[in-house]
Order: sequence, then C-alpha cells, then structure tokens
Amino acid sequence: MLAKLNPKNNLAHCFACGANFNTIDLLQAYGYPFLTAVALLEEWLDQHQVRPIRNKPAP
Repeated sequence: MLAKLNPKNNLAHCFACGANFNTIDLLQAYGYPFLTAVALLEEWLDQHQVRPIRNKPAP
C-alpha cells in the first residue's frame, strides 16, 4: 500500500485503491491488532506532543 498521511485532517490516502484511512485503520491495514495500534499511537503522542512552556518565576 502506498499511502500518504495528511496532517491537516489526520487521514491517510491510499494512492493504489483511493481509500482514506484514519491512523488506527492505517496501522491495522499494515497488520497491527487494534489494541496494539492504539498503544503505539499513544506512545508516539507522548513522545512528540508539544508541551506548554511554563513561565519561570522572577528572580
């Protein structure tokens, strides 16, 4: 499957069949079981999530 993920709508588009997949469906299409796909996405989110910068207290 040749697919490209669109970060604007979080869908992957398969150029071979024309289907659109959400991130869990995409991982399942690559053979991951549902719960494993969810856990993997959660891990990636934890690793790449932008965290707010807290203001440092004034000296």
